Amino acid sequence: MDIKLLIRPEFLFLIGVCQALFPYVIWWINGTAEEYKYQTSWIPATVWILGYIAFYIGCGCPVVSFDSRTRARSRISKNGLRIILMAFLFFGILLFIYSIYLYGGIPLLDYFFGLQSVDLVNAMQSDSISGLLGLNTSILILLGSVLSVYLGRVNANFGSRIFNWLIILFVIIAHSMAGKRQGLALFLVSFSVAAMGMGYHPIDLIIKNVHPGIRIPSRNLLLAVLMLIVVSVMNFVGELRVLDRDKSVSLIRYLELPLINFEFQTECIGFYPHKLDPIRCVRNLLPYKIGQNSIYIDYDMEPRLEPTSASGFWESIHWNLGIWGVLISGVFFGMLSKQIYSQSLSDDFYLIIYSYLAWALVGAHTYNHFLNLIFFWFPSILLWSVKLVLRIR
Repeated sequence: MDIKLLIRPEFLFLIGVCQALFPYVIWWINGTAEEYKYQTSWIPATVWILGYIAFYIGCGCPVVSFDSRTRARSRISKNGLRIILMAFLFFGILLFIYSIYLYGGIPLLDYFFGLQSVDLVNAMQSDSISGLLGLNTSILILLGSVLSVYLGRVNANFGSRIFNWLIILFVIIAHSMAGKRQGLALFLVSFSVAAMGMGYHPIDLIIKNVHPGIRIPSRNLLLAVLMLIVVSVMNFVGELRVLDRDKSVSLIRYLELPLINFEFQTECIGFYPHKLDPIRCVRNLLPYKIGQNSIYIDYDMEPRLEPTSASGFWESIHWNLGIWGVLISGVFFGMLSKQIYSQSLSDDFYLIIYSYLAWALVGAHTYNHFLNLIFFWFPSILLWSVKLVLRIR
């Protein structure tokens, strides 16, 4: 089987849907979470299933080719990839230094030694220069995705391979410095999707940049072991983040909270919108501080039993547009995802974009990054701006 078929948007979004609904299995076995007062109505499951059907229909719509040469592989030159990588690395390091200056150190270490709390770090983020922390996130997303394609396209010598691993280490540290796990998950997904988009098993891409002569008897077993290690690290990072709080942040609870919130939301309004408000759906496409000061946009959160967690992919759409908004937007997101996926099979720029778009699909259990400026749209704008300014082929 062609490994590229495993990264089709229909399959990646199905992973997100299964994660979103998995807590029902936990509740069936162990009962609902006692800390929160909610009823399981199964309306969220219906919304998720109908939303996936709409997404699948969107994926089945004809793909529009923007280039008559789309069937020929349009690779970025090695020099072009290197320029893009170095450009994003340069700005990533500058913004990393700014983040350390803003926090007065690395928050993750401060959590460990009890020197800072999450609330204090969040307050510092609110006081930061408008847009810089969001720009930092976008740059890190791009750096990880460009690096993943670069590793597959360039046969590096020993010195270059060491440098590449230092960049990987930098991306991991920069993503997790504030104790948030999403960046680590995003990098893991984007690396794997970029590898498979180039025809590599993710383990083969790792080996290619360690020692090309190594032979691994079971790549899938090694991948499973590495994923267990990553999950353990993510769980440890999450625990450090809330050492000063009486809360469990296991990955199981991480999956439960969005569905708990969505159960509460649907308990409030059923299948219908709270108030028909399309503009409020797209409020996160504006820089947060700009939108927050607008008199035309309501930034009050949807109803949540756990305010620190989002309510999943359909949260804002369901609250503001109801089930019809879910169906219509599901078709649109499916069309957009399949368009970019199809182009990524023949164009390296689209492969970079699709590698981080994949997290919007896999991470749908908690987030809708299609409606988020810094996780999808702004990185894409930055990438195409670099391409046009540097005239990279």
